[in-house]
Amino acid sequence: MLRTFGTGAIRDDDHDKLQFTRCLSPLVLERYAEFIRKHNSIEGGKKRREDNWKKGFTRKTYLESKGRHFILTWKIEEGYIEDLDDEQIIESLCAEFFNTNGYLHTLLVKKLEKEKEKVETEKKSWLERLIVLMYLDQESWDKILRRQK
Repeated sequence: MLRTFGTGAIRDDDHDKLQFTRCLSPLVLERYAEFIRKHNSIEGGKKRREDNWKKGFTRKTYLESKGRHFILTWKIEEGYIEDLDDEQIIESLCAEFFNTNGYLHTLLVKKLEKEKEKVETEKKSWLERLIVLMYLDQESWDKILRRQK
C-alpha cells in the first residue's frame, strides 16, 4: 500500500518495517551513551573507545555483572538501601542495560557467524559438485542423463 503526502510525494507503507522510534526512548539511549562515556577510563586515566565492549566479553562475565546490578537496583527499590539519589539508580540501570546489550550482542553475532558459515559450506559443496561435473567424460554424462529420464 502507498502513502501519499500533502506535498504530492508518494512512498510505500511502513506497517511491516521496524519502528525504532516506537521501540526505544531517546532519553534512555542518550543517558546510556553518557554512562558508557563516563565509564570508558582504564588504569592510568587512558580512555578506550565506547565500542570497546564489542571486542567481546564472555557471556558469563555479562551475566555476573548484570546480576550484581540487578540485585542493587532491586535492593534500592525494596528500601534495603537508602540515601541513594535517582542518579545512582540510573547508573545501576545503565549498567544492567550494558550487560544485557553485550550479552545479546554476543549471541546475535554468534548466530550470524553460524549462518554465514552454513552459507559458505553450501557454496563450497556446490562448487565441488560443479567441478566434478566439469571433468566427467562422455560415458559418465550419458549415465547421468539416462538416470534423469
